[in-house]
Amino acid sequence: MVEKIKYSVVTYQDTLEEDFKDPSTWFVVGATGDRYYFHYRTRDSAQKACDELMGIGKYKIRTDKTVKPKGATTANGYINSKSRAGMRKS
Repeated sequence: MVEKIKYSVVTYQDTLEEDFKDPSTWFVVGATGDRYYFHYRTRDSAQKACDELMGIGKYKIRTDKTVKPKGATTANGYINSKSRAGMRKS
């Protein structure tokens, strides 16, 4: 059984509008400027769907949004919250 590829196409003219919102996180830009949005949770699964639809290695999945990796730690104090200034109890 072949899984149906979940994607939508947005024309270049539609992307120029001020109130344009991306329908999905993952997309590729075709040769005509149209954007092909892939509706998947992870970049890997979106890339596999893109390769199946357009050919392996032809396009690389991109994103306009900041995607935080699962389980990432940042300088916001997740590693050691007690060492942040103003948080110490004496």
